[in-house]
Amino acid sequence: MRTHDPDIRTRLVAWLGSRPESGRILHEVWIPFSHLRADVVEVNGSLTAFEIKSGADDLSRLREQTASFVKMFDHVTVVCDPRHTGGVLAISPPSCDVIEVAGDRDKFQMVRPAEAKTSPESWLQLRLLWRTELAKAATSAGIDPRRCTRGELRDRLLSVVPAAAISGLVREALRTRNLSDRRFGRRP
Repeated sequence: MRTHDPDIRTRLVAWLGSRPESGRILHEVWIPFSHLRADVVEVNGSLTAFEIKSGADDLSRLREQTASFVKMFDHVTVVCDPRHTGGVLAISPPSCDVIEVAGDRDKFQMVRPAEAKTSPESWLQLRLLWRTELAKAATSAGIDPRRCTRGELRDRLLSVVPAAAISGLVREALRTRNLSDRRFGRRP
């Protein structure tokens, strides 16, 4: 039986939520400077993107997706239907985990662990933040956010905040973001 994205997504989210280290789950996360979205993102001590390749999908965009995701996220995992495992292994970089949807479709099997953790680009991660979140981070860093554009706030943060701390403030903003009245990918 051919798998479909909603089936895998539902099971993936349930599996992620059952782990002791589970974090906040976000869906369809926009990737700046691309026309791409990560299917599922988990925010906890790191930012992890999950790209789903169901049996009904093709792999034509996977190279572009993984290349963009490794610049943005601490970890990237491709979750695939068994019919795509060989292609995913051939296309995705070694910095991506590859997980296969196992037999009864309720289990996941690690096919290839990532060889190394990716190093996300801080300037790109900051583009995930809304202006209010940038202003809050700027204030915490001793920067007066008044009369600064979003771009100026990002530049000032990059000049005074270490990369590891930027990653942490982005995770905190995403973990606490109120999604009740806005879609995650929309910029206010």
